Amino acid sequence: HGRSILVEVKSVNSRYFEYYARMPRSTGFLEEPLKKAVSAVVSRGKTELHLTLQNLEGASAVVNANLPVATGDYEALCQVATALRIDNDVTASTLARFSDVFTVTRSEEDQEQLTADVLGVAKRALQRYDEMRVLEGEKLREDIAGRLAGLEDMVGRVEQGSAGRLQRYTE
Repeated sequence: HGRSILVEVKSVNSRYFEYYARMPRSTGFLEEPLKKAVSAVVSRGKTELHLTLQNLEGASAVVNANLPVATGDYEALCQVATALRIDNDVTASTLARFSDVFTVTRSEEDQEQLTADVLGVAKRALQRYDEMRVLEGEKLREDIAGRLAGLEDMVGRVEQGSAGRLQRYTE
Protein backbone atom coordinates (compact mmCIF):
# COMPACT_ATOMS: atom_id res chain seq x y z
CA HIS A 1 0.00 0.00 0.00
CA GLY A 2 2.67 2.48 -1.03
CA ARG A 3 5.13 1.93 1.78
CA SER A 4 8.14 -0.15 2.64
CA ILE A 5 7.91 -1.89 6.03
CA LEU A 6 10.91 -3.38 7.79
CA VAL A 7 10.49 -5.34 11.03
CA GLU A 8 13.57 -6.66 12.82
CA VAL A 9 13.32 -8.97 15.82
CA LYS A 10 16.21 -9.90 18.04
CA SER A 11 16.47 -11.38 21.48
CA VAL A 12 18.81 -12.67 24.13
CA ASN A 13 18.12 -15.42 26.61
CA SER A 14 16.51 -14.32 29.83
CA ARG A 15 14.38 -15.91 32.49
CA TYR A 16 11.34 -13.70 31.88
CA PHE A 17 9.68 -12.14 28.86
CA GLU A 18 10.79 -8.54 28.36
CA TYR A 19 9.64 -6.60 25.31
CA TYR A 20 11.10 -3.41 23.91
CA ALA A 21 10.05 -1.72 20.66
CA ARG A 22 11.68 1.02 18.62
CA MET A 23 9.35 2.59 16.12
CA PRO A 24 8.42 5.99 14.75
CA ARG A 25 6.53 8.14 17.27
CA SER A 26 3.62 8.45 14.89
CA THR A 27 3.04 4.67 15.11
CA GLY A 28 2.52 4.43 18.86
CA PHE A 29 -0.87 2.84 18.23
CA LEU A 30 1.00 -0.24 16.94
CA GLU A 31 2.80 -0.91 20.23
CA GLU A 32 0.19 -3.15 21.82
CA PRO A 33 -0.72 -5.21 18.72
CA LEU A 34 2.99 -5.81 18.05
CA LYS A 35 3.61 -6.81 21.66
CA LYS A 36 0.77 -9.35 21.43
CA ALA A 37 2.19 -10.74 18.18
CA VAL A 38 5.66 -11.10 19.72
CA SER A 39 4.41 -12.66 22.97
CA ALA A 40 2.46 -15.25 20.95
CA VAL A 41 5.79 -16.54 19.59
CA VAL A 42 8.28 -15.64 22.32
CA SER A 43 7.59 -16.84 25.86
CA ARG A 44 10.82 -15.71 27.53
CA GLY A 45 13.86 -13.59 26.81
CA LYS A 46 14.69 -9.94 26.26
CA THR A 47 13.14 -9.23 22.89
CA GLU A 48 13.61 -6.12 20.77
CA LEU A 49 11.46 -5.21 17.82
CA HIS A 50 12.55 -2.46 15.42
CA LEU A 51 10.01 -1.03 12.99
CA THR A 52 11.01 1.13 10.05
CA LEU A 53 8.43 2.62 7.70
CA GLN A 54 9.13 4.40 4.45
CA ASN A 55 6.50 5.86 2.15
CA LEU A 56 7.17 5.04 -1.48
CA GLU A 57 4.40 7.13 -3.03
CA GLY A 58 5.24 10.76 -2.46
CA ALA A 59 5.55 12.70 0.73
CA SER A 60 3.36 11.88 3.68
CA ALA A 61 4.74 14.80 5.66
CA VAL A 62 5.39 18.49 5.20
CA VAL A 63 8.53 19.91 6.80
CA ASN A 64 8.67 23.60 7.71
CA ALA A 65 11.53 25.60 9.13
CA ASN A 66 10.85 27.31 12.44
CA LEU A 67 12.83 30.47 11.61
CA PRO A 68 12.42 32.26 14.97
CA VAL A 69 13.88 29.22 16.80
CA ALA A 70 16.66 28.83 14.21
CA THR A 71 17.51 32.54 14.54
CA GLY A 72 17.65 32.27 18.32
CA ASP A 73 19.89 29.19 18.13
CA TYR A 74 22.19 30.94 15.64
CA GLU A 75 22.49 34.06 17.80
CA ALA A 76 23.25 31.92 20.88
CA LEU A 77 25.98 30.08 18.99
CA CYS A 78 27.44 33.40 17.84
CA GLN A 79 27.50 34.63 21.45
CA VAL A 80 29.33 31.48 22.55
CA ALA A 81 31.87 31.83 19.74
CA THR A 82 32.48 35.49 20.63
CA ALA A 83 32.71 34.86 24.37
CA LEU A 84 35.13 31.96 23.95
CA ARG A 85 37.05 33.64 21.11
CA ILE A 86 36.64 30.68 18.79
CA ASP A 87 35.78 30.47 15.11
CA ASN A 88 32.10 30.63 14.36
CA ASP A 89 31.58 27.84 11.82
CA VAL A 90 27.79 27.58 12.13
CA THR A 91 26.08 26.22 9.03
CA ALA A 92 22.50 25.39 8.19
CA SER A 93 23.23 21.71 8.82
CA THR A 94 24.57 22.64 12.28
CA LEU A 95 21.29 24.39 13.09
CA ALA A 96 19.30 21.45 11.70
CA ARG A 97 20.64 19.29 14.55
CA PHE A 98 18.91 21.44 17.16
CA SER A 99 15.45 20.39 18.27
CA ASP A 100 12.44 22.40 17.14
CA VAL A 101 14.24 24.03 14.19
CA PHE A 102 12.00 22.00 11.89
CA THR A 103 8.35 21.14 12.39
CA VAL A 104 6.86 18.12 10.68
CA THR A 105 3.19 17.88 9.82
CA ARG A 106 2.13 14.40 8.78
CA SER A 107 -0.86 13.53 6.65
CA GLU A 108 -3.49 11.29 8.20
CA GLU A 109 -2.89 7.58 7.63
CA ASP A 110 -5.40 4.77 7.62
CA GLN A 111 -4.47 3.22 10.97
CA GLU A 112 -6.38 0.00 10.33
CA GLN A 113 -4.64 -0.59 7.00
CA LEU A 114 -1.24 0.31 8.43
CA THR A 115 -1.82 -2.02 11.41
CA ALA A 116 -2.77 -4.89 9.10
CA ASP A 117 0.26 -4.26 6.87
CA VAL A 118 2.72 -4.00 9.76
CA LEU A 119 1.31 -7.06 11.55
CA GLY A 120 1.59 -9.06 8.33
CA VAL A 121 5.26 -8.18 8.01
CA ALA A 122 5.83 -8.70 11.74
CA LYS A 123 4.34 -12.19 11.59
CA ARG A 124 6.69 -13.11 8.73
CA ALA A 125 9.62 -11.68 10.71
CA LEU A 126 8.57 -13.67 13.79
CA GLN A 127 8.30 -16.83 11.70
CA ARG A 128 11.88 -16.29 10.46
CA TYR A 129 12.92 -15.48 14.03
CA ASP A 130 11.47 -18.79 15.22
CA GLU A 131 13.22 -20.67 12.41
CA MET A 132 16.52 -19.07 13.40
CA ARG A 133 15.94 -20.05 17.05
CA VAL A 134 15.43 -23.69 15.99
CA LEU A 135 18.67 -23.60 13.96
CA GLU A 136 20.55 -21.99 16.82
CA GLY A 137 19.17 -24.59 19.23
CA GLU A 138 20.34 -27.40 16.93
CA LYS A 139 23.84 -25.90 16.74
CA LEU A 140 23.88 -25.53 20.52
CA ARG A 141 22.78 -29.16 20.94
CA GLU A 142 25.60 -30.31 18.61
CA ASP A 143 28.13 -28.20 20.52
CA ILE A 144 27.02 -29.55 23.89
CA ALA A 145 27.03 -33.15 22.57
CA GLY A 146 30.57 -32.65 21.24
CA ARG A 147 31.78 -31.22 24.54
CA LEU A 148 30.09 -34.07 26.44
CA ALA A 149 31.85 -36.64 24.24
CA GLY A 150 35.16 -34.89 24.93
CA LEU A 151 34.49 -34.93 28.68
CA GLU A 152 33.58 -38.61 28.60
CA ASP A 153 36.85 -39.33 26.76
CA MET A 154 38.83 -37.38 29.37
CA VAL A 155 37.05 -39.18 32.24
CA GLY A 156 37.98 -42.52 30.61
CA ARG A 157 41.63 -41.46 30.41
CA VAL A 158 41.61 -40.33 34.05
CA GLU A 159 40.07 -43.65 35.09
CA GLN A 160 42.74 -45.58 33.18
CA GLY A 161 45.52 -43.43 34.60
CA SER A 162 44.19 -43.74 38.12
CA ALA A 163 43.93 -47.56 38.03
CA GLY A 164 46.62 -48.81 40.41
CA ARG A 165 47.28 -45.29 41.68
CA LEU A 166 46.79 -46.35 45.30
CA GLN A 167 49.19 -49.27 44.83
CA ARG A 168 51.85 -46.98 43.26
CA TYR A 169 51.35 -44.43 46.04
CA THR A 170 51.80 -47.12 48.66
CA GLU A 171 54.97 -48.38 46.97
